[in-house]
Amino acid sequence: MGSVHSEMNCPRCGYDRCTEEYYYKIHEIFVFCPECGYLYEHKIKRDELGEIITKDGTENYKFENIEYEERTVQSYGSYKLYNDIGLKSLGAFENEKDLDDLIENLKSKKTEHSYTKLEVNIYNDGNILKKVAWKRTKSKKRNPILDPYEEEDWDD
Repeated sequence: MGSVHSEMNCPRCGYDRCTEEYYYKIHEIFVFCPECGYLYEHKIKRDELGEIITKDGTENYKFENIEYEERTVQSYGSYKLYNDIGLKSLGAFENEKDLDDLIENLKSKKTEHSYTKLEVNIYNDGNILKKVAWKRTKSKKRNPILDPYEEEDWDD
């Protein structure tokens, strides 16, 4: 599958490094802004089994006969997850509950992931509030030589 990756100005917040992926062989477009969490998708419409839906109901999969669907999400904000090496994952959350769930998930699975920090950008009426929502720190009480495997403390 061929694609073109480019940067553009975000249509929501104006950030100049909003990413656009255009899959030119199937005419799908995905846009994501790591600053405000704006999401746009123009993708092939599929049924519950994942099969392509065509306009005439046949298996004629020419572009002019394929159904597409569009979705725009004005997210509550975006996040960046880091590990010891650096940036690991980018994403968006649609509301405050999704953000709270992400933080709780990180806290409850101490040993199942290697994440060290969660930075969030919350979009509110054209303004972006940036903050560290969660981070993991090593315990200051332990002696790493005598007890290198002690559990880590978690800060809010």
